[in-house]
Amino acid sequence: MAPWLRTPIEVAANVVSRVESGTSRIYRYRLKFDSDELQKRLTREANRVRNQRTANRVKPASGASVAVTIKSPEAKGASESLAEASGDVSETGCLKDISTGGVGVFLSRKAESVFAETELVEISFELPPSSGPLTLIGWIRHRRLKGNRMSYGIEFDTELSDNFAPQLDRIIQYIVRCQEQEEVTAQG
Repeated sequence: MAPWLRTPIEVAANVVSRVESGTSRIYRYRLKFDSDELQKRLTREANRVRNQRTANRVKPASGASVAVTIKSPEAKGASESLAEASGDVSETGCLKDISTGGVGVFLSRKAESVFAETELVEISFELPPSSGPLTLIGWIRHRRLKGNRMSYGIEFDTELSDNFAPQLDRIIQYIVRCQEQEEVTAQG
């Protein structure tokens, strides 16, 4: 089971055919899912497994550069000797895009040597106009080398992130501002 899938997923289906083979009675079934029923039953968790987006993304407002720091949550509260022994425990980069479900970030190429074996990270950033940093826990869903930078897609974990709801409100406000600016730019 994928580490982010917290509960089993059950979806109703009709058996279209059943084939029995071998002397040990091995059955092979062909199932047909009602697409409406399937869509109703699929949770956000299932969409993650199926690699489908659950929210629209926006790029930072024109000319805005949003600094992002990513570190392993295990490094939180680590002693200086542990941090020194493990080398760099964090990387700073810039926000590529953001949605209510997660962020895309660009980090230096060396970030992959730091995060190659990491799936769960703590991400901190400030969205303009700033009213303090946002700090969330997220899962690295994809990583790609783009030129001399690494592109990471990080999905927020709503349960592991402290104070997620008020931080999500700030993210939504930022997304709305970016969308309004995009509309003004497109009309003018």
